[in-house]
Amino acid sequence: MQSGFDDFNLGRFTRRIYKVAVCRAGLTILTLAALLSEFILKKKKDDKALRPNNTIRHNIPVAVIGMGCFFPKASGLKEYWRLLFRGEDAISEVPETHWSPEDYFDTDPKKPDHVYCKRGGFLSPVSFDPSEFGIPPSSLEATDTSQLLGLLAAKMALEDAGYGDKREVDRDKTSVILGVTGAQELVIPLGARLGHPIWRRSLRDAGVPAEQAEEVIARISDSYISWQENSFPGLLGNVIAGRICNRLNMGGTNCAVDAACASSMSALHLALMELATGRSDMSVTGGVDTFNDIFMHTCFSKTLILSPSGDARPFSKDADGTVLGEGIGILVLKRLEDAERDNDRIYAVIKGVGSSSDGKSQSIYAPRAEGQAKALRMAYQISGVDPCTVEMIEAHGTGTRVGDMVEFQALKTVFTDSSPLTSHPAPRTPHCALGSVKSMIGHTKAAAGSAGLIKAVLAVRHKVFLPTLKIGEPDPNLNIKESPFYLNTESRPWFSRPEHPRRCGVSALGFGGSNFHAVIEEYQKEKKETAYDGSVFLPESVRQPKSVEKPGKIAFIFPGQGSQYVNMGRDMICTFPEAFEVVEKANHSKFRIQNSKFETSRLSDFIYPYPVQTKEDKQTQEESLRSTDIAQPAIGAISVAMLKIIERFGIKPDAVCGHSFGELTALYAAGWIDLETFFRLAIARGSFMAAAAGPNSGTMLAVKAPLDALDCLIKEENLDVVLANRNSPEQGVLSGDVEAILLAEKLCKAKKFKAVKLPVAAAFHSRLVKNAQEPFMELLKQISITPSDIPVYANTTGQAYPLDADSAR
Repeated sequence: MQSGFDDFNLGRFTRRIYKVAVCRAGLTILTLAALLSEFILKKKKDDKALRPNNTIRHNIPVAVIGMGCFFPKASGLKEYWRLLFRGEDAISEVPETHWSPEDYFDTDPKKPDHVYCKRGGFLSPVSFDPSEFGIPPSSLEATDTSQLLGLLAAKMALEDAGYGDKREVDRDKTSVILGVTGAQELVIPLGARLGHPIWRRSLRDAGVPAEQAEEVIARISDSYISWQENSFPGLLGNVIAGRICNRLNMGGTNCAVDAACASSMSALHLALMELATGRSDMSVTGGVDTFNDIFMHTCFSKTLILSPSGDARPFSKDADGTVLGEGIGILVLKRLEDAERDNDRIYAVIKGVGSSSDGKSQSIYAPRAEGQAKALRMAYQISGVDPCTVEMIEAHGTGTRVGDMVEFQALKTVFTDSSPLTSHPAPRTPHCALGSVKSMIGHTKAAAGSAGLIKAVLAVRHKVFLPTLKIGEPDPNLNIKESPFYLNTESRPWFSRPEHPRRCGVSALGFGGSNFHAVIEEYQKEKKETAYDGSVFLPESVRQPKSVEKPGKIAFIFPGQGSQYVNMGRDMICTFPEAFEVVEKANHSKFRIQNSKFETSRLSDFIYPYPVQTKEDKQTQEESLRSTDIAQPAIGAISVAMLKIIERFGIKPDAVCGHSFGELTALYAAGWIDLETFFRLAIARGSFMAAAAGPNSGTMLAVKAPLDALDCLIKEENLDVVLANRNSPEQGVLSGDVEAILLAEKLCKAKKFKAVKLPVAAAFHSRLVKNAQEPFMELLKQISITPSDIPVYANTTGQAYPLDADSAR
């Protein structure tokens, strides 16, 4: 049957059946036929809207092979990654180099010729050697900063792609297509200098003598740069691209496009078409915007878009507007098959870009969700990607309440139509991280799309969800809990799913109703690159120099349950591939967490859950991780991840031991068991203990007191607890049912003993979990143990494990 169904639409139809089947007692043939008819009719209507004359086809995949950038507090790609990963705030008060708040700032938005916001994102000073590019120093004053820094960023991106001076490329088929707003900053002083007739008339009308008036006019004129031969090309936006082609000898298409705040995404759109048609074999694209002077601030102030409080807070309850930023983001692109043929390093793959116009609306700058949704649908249709497989959205997200709400409505409409199926009738946990880099660097206008695009490329490259700042609570009008989205407020490792690769959507929206959305996909599934964000010095202190020459032996000690916490080891996992891989293997091990009260069996979902804002939600996440069957494999995975990093730097133990559960990790560290066996034992031990504890699981109490005093207290008060852990002569842990532990806590504090309840889910090392012993021993008999030359010290005896495998069990 010619139904016109592809995988994308078949998935949507299946979900429609699923929703009906869940809501009704049965699904009859007549119901199925009606659903099918309804769906095909709707699909034909959608296709007609999206495919006039069937001209829209799947896009060819394009590789991102190089990047260069200048953004606030980030002069280069490595600095930008550090800013993104660390979640640094690059917003500051306007520097003296731009304009003076004393001259122009006023809290009254209606005051003529003044602005009510004096904060933004400003570039750090950049060293520029004009002789490197053959530019005469005399022409620098007449050349807009955007042209100079654009040239520098393009060179940076080409070198990052491996196409510097030493590697040849067909420059005749290399295009430069950039997003640039119509006016450049140099226009303002050059245009202002031409106001001398007005000044002269005003001075004359004020009765100023002609000679004195000319002196005043000269002084005013001298405060602006002079017109010269290079002024005209120096102020043109298109010459940003032209100068790159001229100085770097590019012979392909050379142009600048203006779609307001969507300019750089519009340039990307055109660059992809150049590559798809074969007009270009390589394309340098992105956005350039260094226009952040008082003129631009006035433009945004008088449209009441800027934030009175001086911060952009996308999708936040406290959002009150945006702040302006300046920046340059350049990407080097090739057709994917060409990049693979040429052995280029591939950061990520651009699957496609959707575009649309808002059409008729209330005003020229009022956004429309319907128009934005068209661009979203087109992007996913061209890419052949189901939105439900997208796990991160880098939104336009300016921080204006109306703009963010409209954008969220468009995203929710498209993504809700594609909500993923689960094995449960209830909605699945939000699966897509939502955010905007504008919270860190401000709205970089023509470069906004490239700022978000580079962020997305780095996210899928390094396998990290990157944060959005300044969100105390989500805007309640979004009703975000009823959507597929959550606001990602912290850096978190991005683990793979077997059903699809990591994917990210990037939006850019411009005044006048210009809408663009790009779909980004990872190129390699494995995390192979260490995501360094800077250097760390590790100081070492010794009493005598000889101690450095002859270091002592090294012992590794691994923690037990109670040491777990949400986001433990997060930065380490995000940075080191070896550590990341451990948790990946735990996620995909054939030995999985089996607990029906949780929607997921992925270990990482408990260690690194999506960020929540309320105290109650945070407590729920901590309690989930505290569950014995979750906590033990979680602690084990992070402990092994730390071990892998230590091994990376060539550090090996002379002996190992572990506290309680940590003894299993010690056995792995010593090479007595392999990683798959370790995960099997860790999951089984947690599961057996959780089952053995039952409804009266009990708890534990850490007490700082002499052990003999604790023994006496238990005996004298006839406490139904045990001294489970003898951690040191002055510190022990009591274990028992909840009432007994509460009584013990009260008695300890009466004796001035410091007592702290531990964050555990059961009274371990007591009779309450005794029933876990037998099934765990049966499992130990089934696994292979291979003693090594690294001794493992036991908790119970303080002696090394016997080298006989049966005795060790």
